[in-house]
Amino acid sequence: MHENIKHTLSLNENIVAKSDDTDIFSKDLKHKSEVADWQSIYADLVYGTHFFIYAKFIGSSRENYFNVNKIQLYLQNYTGPVSIGFTGYFDIDVISNIDSKDPDKDNRFPDRNKIMIEVGLQGFNMEKNFIEIDNLDIDIYHWDVLVTESVFIPIKSELTKIYDIVNIKKASYVDEIFMERMGEDIQISTLGKQNLSKLVNRQLISNTQLKSTGADLNLNKTSDDSTPKGFDIPCKPRNTYFSYKN
Repeated sequence: MHENIKHTLSLNENIVAKSDDTDIFSKDLKHKSEVADWQSIYADLVYGTHFFIYAKFIGSSRENYFNVNKIQLYLQNYTGPVSIGFTGYFDIDVISNIDSKDPDKDNRFPDRNKIMIEVGLQGFNMEKNFIEIDNLDIDIYHWDVLVTESVFIPIKSELTKIYDIVNIKKASYVDEIFMERMGEDIQISTLGKQNLSKLVNRQLISNTQLKSTGADLNLNKTSDDSTPKGFDIPCKPRNTYFSYKN
């Protein structure tokens, strides 16, 4: 049931992009159009922190679709001990042939496209809570569906010792996405090794870094083409329908 629950994201050419010099928390009414109209596309609970990612899809309405030329993303941490922020990594892919076993396949909409967005995140990182992706040219129809996935990179090695296999037992923080603690032993988990290999495939960490964790370098040679993007993490609000206003 849960995979069929989606919310709606409105595409409207009257939505105003946030400019680089506008504070997202500005109370100046002349900036209200820039700091308003954010719509949620993703929510999760990681490292004990509950956070949302909000988006603005900037573009123009056409006869029966909406053309997106810019996407702006804003991350808000709500509760929890670890601040999470963007790394700057962003990828978007339009899938036109949705697999028949995919929950997003709907025979009511035979022409549906699945728009996959991957966003890079990191714990203990408040350097970026806003990113902008421009020079896009994506046509979105109201029957299309958006799926947003997070791609976490490891927390800084100064805290986790994740790239220092000799001293990893001295880690001040055990990164739960990649590591596990068993009494006095701290090690890279089985799922963590898989997640690290996916980061190599996306060129978010190097082979040298992967090797320094003790993970098998051959893991990163596995193709991602036959499996969904993203990591094996619990279910979360990530599926969105589109609607647009002419």
